[in-house]
Amino acid sequence: AKNPLDVVVRVHDYTAQSSTGWHTHPGPVLITVTQGQVTFYEYDDPTCTPIVVSAGQGYVDTGHGHIGRNETGEPAKDVTVIFAPVALPFRGELPAPGPHCPF
Repeated sequence: AKNPLDVVVRVHDYTAQSSTGWHTHPGPVLITVTQGQVTFYEYDDPTCTPIVVSAGQGYVDTGHGHIGRNETGEPAKDVTVIFAPVALPFRGELPAPGPHCPF
């Protein structure tokens, strides 16, 4: 990085049928699913195509906004590494439902 960055590491525990809500981040985000299965949707995807990520697999946020959903009946968990400009919010909320998905 050419400018100072904050690095935020979060663990997200998903109960059955829960989600992160539609949101965006100011910089790159690396997500590793560590338990169960999480389905991601991109906010600007006109086809609302699911991206299913299972334990041991990763997902890289495109920066256009997304939602992570546990669409199974089992618990799921991910570890997220968020890069953000120093002292700025690392997450911004987006309107729901998304423009191309019914949730």
